[in-house]
Amino acid sequence: MLVFLSALVSAAAVAAPFFIYASTEKLTVRDIAAAPAAQRDVTVTHDIDVRSVGASGSVGPPADQSFGQISVRDGVCDHVVLVGRCPSAPNDAIISSVTSSLLETKIGGTLQFSGAALPKPVKLHIVGVYQPRDPKDPFWGPDTLSAQFQVDVPQGSRAYDAAFVTPATLAATNSSDVAVASDLILGPRVLSVHDSIAIHDQILSATSELKPHGYRIQTDFTNLSNAVILDTNRIFTSVPLGAGEVVLFGWFTLFLAIRSTALTRRHDVGVLKLRGVRRRGLWTLMTEQSTVPILAGLPFGMAAGFVGARIVAGAVRASENIKLAALFALAAALVAVIGGLAAALVAERSALATPVVELLRSTPPRRRGWRSDIADLVLVVIAIVGVVQIHKSGAAGGPTLAVLAPALSAFAVGLVVARTLVPLSR
Repeated sequence: MLVFLSALVSAAAVAAPFFIYASTEKLTVRDIAAAPAAQRDVTVTHDIDVRSVGASGSVGPPADQSFGQISVRDGVCDHVVLVGRCPSAPNDAIISSVTSSLLETKIGGTLQFSGAALPKPVKLHIVGVYQPRDPKDPFWGPDTLSAQFQVDVPQGSRAYDAAFVTPATLAATNSSDVAVASDLILGPRVLSVHDSIAIHDQILSATSELKPHGYRIQTDFTNLSNAVILDTNRIFTSVPLGAGEVVLFGWFTLFLAIRSTALTRRHDVGVLKLRGVRRRGLWTLMTEQSTVPILAGLPFGMAAGFVGARIVAGAVRASENIKLAALFALAAALVAVIGGLAAALVAERSALATPVVELLRSTPPRRRGWRSDIADLVLVVIAIVGVVQIHKSGAAGGPTLAVLAPALSAFAVGLVVARTLVPLSR
């Protein structure tokens, strides 16, 4: 029995760190994968004049009340379903199916693009019509697929998706307003709170450093960072509380179990005292019977905790997190076994402090001291007050405090029922 209880306590202590890090890794990957493209994309833009230098970027908008771009984007043909071919020659272009429908322009047709920044209209030959595989993919950046969403378009105007061309075509426009953009995309990955804060700080630092030089940084990463930090903090708070409850109740159960067995050895302890066995010898004899099974249950509990956390939450992937989880698991197992040994010592202490006359009685006294009654009353009041406060806090307490409510309720009810049944058993 003591081996099982010790294994249970150590299993809860060891499982918590591995469960925490595995869960946060999965959670951050899920948060990033589910985040809108604007939260995962950091776009750095700079305007240049291609009349003096060659460039690759976007030209826009045209002179009328329509908005669009002539754009060059690396790997665009890998992110679309294309009818026709990719642009390869000067003035070749591909347009989206939405733009093709709006302008009634098909493969083999021409599209004339004009704007205030262009010295003369640009005539493009349509060699393909594309359909984005995923319009919400961060690859497209904030403005490339304007026709897909019609966002940030003035009333009475119309937005078109970008027409993709070759770098040579873009440079040949001699535009005085070319926006060169570099998109940094955060893919689904393990993102710790430290990483999230570090990326956010780097974005702020880069913004302040690049702005005087004409660069613009566009991103909504702050919302993603806040979501990762909030979800991670919830796990790091609620899981240790839940595991702590199991450990505390495990210690309490160990105490009750050892105290119960100690009552059966009262007569033997009294006889040893009569024979003059020293107190140190008595301590050794009594504690060995509980210390050995507690220590024996430790390795089984550690193995069960590790395997259980892996089955429930999966494996910890990041090497740094593996080291931290192992370190905290060892520390938690050490605390769990020390607490169990302390509970055993407290349970055995009552027999050593009892006079020999009481120990040799065939029936132990049933009268409880007033201190025990006061201690029980204080514990019940604390538990009830805790449950009331948790329910009053409601949503403000979140799932963290909600973990404590069932344990406190069970403790209060169990203690009251136990003390009520004791007189009935006499």
